[in-house]
Amino acid sequence: MAIELHEAKLFGLLLNGTYLLKGFRNRDIPRQLEHRTKSDPALRRKASGCITRLLRLLRAHSLIRKVSHHLYYRVTNVRQRLMTTVLGVHDTDVALFGA
Repeated sequence: MAIELHEAKLFGLLLNGTYLLKGFRNRDIPRQLEHRTKSDPALRRKASGCITRLLRLLRAHSLIRKVSHHLYYRVTNVRQRLMTTVLGVHDTDVALFGA
């Protein structure tokens, strides 16, 4: 199963040391993923909806958890190792292991 580019970018972003310590919010993600939606409110709203759906999906798979009484999310400890492994496999050149 291949991981898509935007998922690899998202995993790399979530494993950033800043977000591991402090956590992250919905509005932090588009800034880091280089979304250019500042000028158009409709695009900004659509991007926010996409990010919200993505966060719900990550929560459903227990990759992240919401910090109680705050608007922050954090990567769970066990899933941090899983995401690191997935990124390592994604970056590995499979042709090197050919027979």
